[in-house]
Amino acid sequence: MAGAEARLEVDGVTEGVSLWLTDWKIEGGGAWSGRRVMALVGGSYAGRLDVYVHPDGQAVDVAGLEVEPDYQKRHLASVMMDALYAAYPTAWINHGRRDPPGTVWWDRYTDPAPERNVHNRPPAEWAYYFDPLIIVNQKDANAYQNRYHGVNGHQDEVYRYGESMEDEARQCAPPLPRARCPGT
Repeated sequence: MAGAEARLEVDGVTEGVSLWLTDWKIEGGGAWSGRRVMALVGGSYAGRLDVYVHPDGQAVDVAGLEVEPDYQKRHLASVMMDALYAAYPTAWINHGRRDPPGTVWWDRYTDPAPERNVHNRPPAEWAYYFDPLIIVNQKDANAYQNRYHGVNGHQDEVYRYGESMEDEARQCAPPLPRARCPGT
């Protein structure tokens, strides 16, 4: 992927975009290695996509996606995400929790492989790589953002296997002991 080239057209102007898949060293990934897709437009820094990759390369956890203000609304985030899918063509992808701008972007984005998005599949398929409780929490937070911003956010894809989020959470959550009040 290093040196991959893409082109974007914005308002009739075609700009060269260079994407670089770099080694990104950061604490917190444990055995998972940090990677960064960096976007340059005309030689200027335009954005980044940070991910953690499982040692076997079959799971990718998105840690952050940012586009500089001068380069927003030009599909650059989509180009970086598409590059991630191309770099890891068979891996499970966890897009994580989205902030408000990410929620609006995700609603417009066309996921190139929704069958590899862990938010779209039952935990039994990907739980080897990701903590199901964390994924359920992310799905719930994303559903809230979707409702708040009045977007669909690919909800038909998220629940296409027919299991409600509540049932999925009950299956993933360990039974918790009843809370006890002191002195009772």
